[in-house]
Amino acid sequence: MNPCRAAFLAQQNKPLNSGAQTDSNQEQPETAVMNPVQAPYHFPTSLQPLLLQAFKELANATFITDSAGRIVWANAAFCTLSGYTLDELAGRTPALLNSGIEGPVFYAELWQKVLSGRVWRGQVIDKRKDGSLYAANEVITPLRNEDGSVTHFVAVQQDITQQLDFDRSARTQTRMDLFFSRPNRATLIHLLDAAIARSSRGTERTAVIRIAPDGHPDLHGPLIAAGSGLPGALAGRLASTVRQSDTLACVGDAELAILATGISDRDTVLAMVKRLQAALAMPFVVRGERIDLQANIGVALSPEHGGDPGALLCHADHALYQATLQGTNHVQLYQHSFSHGPGAEILAASTMQ
Repeated sequence: MNPCRAAFLAQQNKPLNSGAQTDSNQEQPETAVMNPVQAPYHFPTSLQPLLLQAFKELANATFITDSAGRIVWANAAFCTLSGYTLDELAGRTPALLNSGIEGPVFYAELWQKVLSGRVWRGQVIDKRKDGSLYAANEVITPLRNEDGSVTHFVAVQQDITQQLDFDRSARTQTRMDLFFSRPNRATLIHLLDAAIARSSRGTERTAVIRIAPDGHPDLHGPLIAAGSGLPGALAGRLASTVRQSDTLACVGDAELAILATGISDRDTVLAMVKRLQAALAMPFVVRGERIDLQANIGVALSPEHGGDPGALLCHADHALYQATLQGTNHVQLYQHSFSHGPGAEILAASTMQ
């Protein structure tokens, strides 16, 4: 018997505790069946095979991980959707499916929520075994033991690729960030892959410059959608500051990145950063309002800081995180110690997806 299937079957032999029935008109907290704060209820032993069969036959892709994010079981629908067999999934984390489109902040927030015992809902774009992408609405539910500790996570995915027409029009639409009108993270990864391949054949470097502007609410949350004009003004100023051969992209909530190619040495990229700082130091005037922004900047260079898009972006994120720890208006070049120092585990949470 497959080891992860055996582990799951063994788990089914233990009684599951569900919440006691309460007034249906009262809003109930989102908790898993093993919740110690509710009165225990033991499912009849005769129902346990039915529960297992229900999990196995669910039309939605479903998998279970331990508290460290390692997959211990998956149903047939998930194997079909992802292209991986149970043997290939067992013991691996969902990082196996990471498409690189969602950034570290996305996954750090996801894991912070589920590790606290709360249910997470959202949309993800994952990568199948054959390299193709699929979009899914996902719900991750923490399971608790009798002591209240989170022991496992149940993830259920609903494939929405066809609804989004992902292979045609949606793929084109998702190349651009809607608010900054710049290429998004997915496009940046594609361009970065090609740039690294070109630089590997010569002596020039490729740089990723991560910029996290702050200081005004119009750059965050739903106010971006109100059309304040600040995101466009910021993107326009930065685009006019960099070289024509560079690419300015939006890689997260009010976070920007610049792909710079043909970098001869570190002094060249640091000179670029100084020009960006000078541009950001000048106030913005939007609809008659003066706006002063601060920004932290992190820089990573290929090949010394990473030879593939995922590593280089991750290391630029680490450098940006270290700059943020110093306060505002700081610049930090990536150092290898960042990947093992304080804060590295938070940023590395993206690899758990």
